[in-house]
Amino acid sequence: MKKCAGWLSMALAAAGLLWCALMALNPRGMQARVFFERGDSFFGDFFTVRTCAEYGYSNDKQEAFDTCYPALGPLMALPFPCTARGGAVFTGAGILLWALAFAELLRVKAKGLDRLEKAGLLAGCAVSSVMLHEVEWGNQVIYAAAAATLFVAWNDAEEKWRRNVAAVALAVASVLKITPAALGVLYLPRLRRAKGEIALLVAAGAVLFLAPFALYGGWDGLCAWFANAAANAKAYAHRGAWGVVPIARTVRLVMHMDVSRPWPGLSLERAANVLIGGACMLAACRAAWKGGARGRTLLLAVAAMLLVPGNMHVYTGLYLMPVLALRTGEGMDLAEAACWFAVLCPVQVPLGAGCLNHPLANIAFLVLAARALAAAFTLHPAREAGKKESIA
Repeated sequence: MKKCAGWLSMALAAAGLLWCALMALNPRGMQARVFFERGDSFFGDFFTVRTCAEYGYSNDKQEAFDTCYPALGPLMALPFPCTARGGAVFTGAGILLWALAFAELLRVKAKGLDRLEKAGLLAGCAVSSVMLHEVEWGNQVIYAAAAATLFVAWNDAEEKWRRNVAAVALAVASVLKITPAALGVLYLPRLRRAKGEIALLVAAGAVLFLAPFALYGGWDGLCAWFANAAANAKAYAHRGAWGVVPIARTVRLVMHMDVSRPWPGLSLERAANVLIGGACMLAACRAAWKGGARGRTLLLAVAAMLLVPGNMHVYTGLYLMPVLALRTGEGMDLAEAACWFAVLCPVQVPLGAGCLNHPLANIAFLVLAARALAAAFTLHPAREAGKKESIA
């Protein structure tokens, strides 16, 4: 049912244009709330990476938990000046790479859409809520998302050189943000034939992870990074942006309950996220091994990436974009299209002093994951392959 995918691409593009128009009319109005800081500060994560690039993993320029990025990220940020302009160029270059990778993925995988629909989907994703958060923070996740998107596009290409590039791209994404390593489940359907690519992935990942630490203290720098990463996970436990945690936070806010850092009882919400994410990862492995639908398998893997870690910000929704590209190519029903629109729509809906978009996006995201989980354990791959309308 590719008609729904076409409608979705046009709706997302229209929502993005509407958000831009509303922001232009009133830059301090409701639509500024799509940003965590209401647009008062930009490229905060770029500055933390850039500071780490200049002063290393043990410095007095910022808190240890902010110096938590593997050394490849600081090395990439080093050529950019530690200024707002440098952050804009760093982030803009990443968005350009992402757009090129996403356009290639649409070309390869979304063959059911015409050119206008593909252009609409690209434009809608480029001005989606998760991309706007990335613009604000300037996090290196945009480079990881671009690399992960290219991996999804080329990991099963006919040309060997494309498959090798895809393997290196996944290595880059995994070193920058670690969690994209979960996308390796896409190798399971052709495990024997992909041994060389998997070996290249592992080797490239090891080199890209370890070699840059030679410029940042060697073994001592590596140990400092581990300590900083652990401190980051603890410091930002309350900032989980996907799954049960933000829904619980919204409910507590509406009921005027404690949402301190962290609030009492948060461990229950985090445990629920881990359990759901773990189930998604097991289902993704099972579906991939049995040769199930690619879009659903990828959705399960990405859901696990977003749910299991305790500190994943809104912009990590960029990893959902390749899932959307695959699903538009495979076909989706109206309910799934509505869920994707809720996840990505940038136009803010008021909720007291905040907006309703975040809890709605998470409910929609959990619905997508639940549908994928249900389908993974109820549909047989052989029957599923012939279905024109697949369940997400």
